[in-house]
Amino acid sequence: MEEKPRKEHRKKKKRRETVEVKMDYVPGKEGDFRPFVSYFPTGFDPVAKSEGVVAAGEESTGLADIRVYRGSDRLKAKQHQLVMATSQGQVDFVGMNYTGEAAAWQPCSYVIGVFDKEKGSLKLVPLGGEKIFRMEPRIRGVNYDQDAKAATGDDTPHEVQTREMGLLKRRQLTETFGNQKSRSQALQAERGVVKEEALGDAEEIETLFQEAGQNDALLTTDQVLQQANMSLSRNVPPHDVTATTPEGAYPLDRLIMQEEWKALDVKEIKMAAKKSSAEEALRQSDTYPNFVLSRLQRIRVEGDKEGNKKRAHILVYLRHLLTFNNASASLIRKAAVDPLGNPGLSGHGKPVDLADELSIPGVVVARFLKQFTSETFSTDDRFGGRQRGKDHRDLLVSYVLLLGLAVDDFQTDPFDLAVELKMTLSELRPHYRELGCKFERCSAGERQELGDSIQNMQGKWKVTLPVPLQFPQVVTSRARSRRGR
Repeated sequence: MEEKPRKEHRKKKKRRETVEVKMDYVPGKEGDFRPFVSYFPTGFDPVAKSEGVVAAGEESTGLADIRVYRGSDRLKAKQHQLVMATSQGQVDFVGMNYTGEAAAWQPCSYVIGVFDKEKGSLKLVPLGGEKIFRMEPRIRGVNYDQDAKAATGDDTPHEVQTREMGLLKRRQLTETFGNQKSRSQALQAERGVVKEEALGDAEEIETLFQEAGQNDALLTTDQVLQQANMSLSRNVPPHDVTATTPEGAYPLDRLIMQEEWKALDVKEIKMAAKKSSAEEALRQSDTYPNFVLSRLQRIRVEGDKEGNKKRAHILVYLRHLLTFNNASASLIRKAAVDPLGNPGLSGHGKPVDLADELSIPGVVVARFLKQFTSETFSTDDRFGGRQRGKDHRDLLVSYVLLLGLAVDDFQTDPFDLAVELKMTLSELRPHYRELGCKFERCSAGERQELGDSIQNMQGKWKVTLPVPLQFPQVVTSRARSRRGR
């Protein structure tokens, strides 16, 4: 048989008409409701009544009412709730743009397009609530958790329990896979849940507050600060807060003990103050700091023999303090038994006699070791012996500053001692303030009278000691902010 050729059936493609459209985007105005778009996952047809799509003998189930709720101004009107009531039955459909499916991240944005064939324009309008609403059925009379929370603003016990379970699960997850920061955050969130049983009886709490209000033993903020300032332990030399003169505020006989005073050798420095050749030899020996050498004129004041003698002893004692301050930590650690019988290096390494090493009298070295160091014991040679902590260094600096003030009649330039202590003026200011001193800037006229250059840091500041002593006070953050203004 001959095969007949098959006829080729070709579908004719409909030509699509091309229309030029002018697009116009209409942004939403604040305060106006924009079009809302929703869908019904249950298959409910909201336009069944209007289109007449109703089976014979059945009642229409179309929509009878549509209501839109918007969040308060406090929430900046970003939360919307769409409620659609059916014309028959007890079922409403509720959709929200801030819970459920809408709460998840949505990468897409939607607009509604309205096409006008006559004008050839397409208007694009953004959606109300910026999301598509999922309309969930809600039976009237049933109290749903989300609705109850929105109506009352309170958390139900079920919700609190659910939150506690969520926090517990989150903590278990972070303890297994989280870092230290996330673990501490989860623990803080769990502690933030206040349980009812932790509050106790409301009447008992009210009674407790009433008793606290009637209790005279409770102190005000000012009274607490006053007691705190009175009981504050200060790391400063011996002082007298009731003294009316700077000399009495920090008595010299309590800064330099009597046995130390007798052990100080002032012959060399007194000779240097009288003869220029002796002064030059003293400068060449490099055994005295510049602060002491620059104040030799203070011990050759005419008609003040006792004052010159006192200032000479203070300068020599200052020299020993600065020498001890500049001694290395390893040298202090290996300090030998001091003359007072206190053990120095307890058999660790080779002991060092600081009196010979630093050229300081033994009784003075003993005082320095006792007051500015502490004894530590260790089986390791690297950690045993004497050590100087931060409190020891601060106390030594305080002694240096006070004796420097005493030499200059309690009005001094802090620059020289800052150089000797290897500190900046900013670092030295808190030490002066802790002693009750006043740190103030010198005027240009005062500096010119002293012959100091305006550009030089020397002579730029002056320190005085007002009496009676006023130490830094503990203040609240509010008082500190007012003082800063």
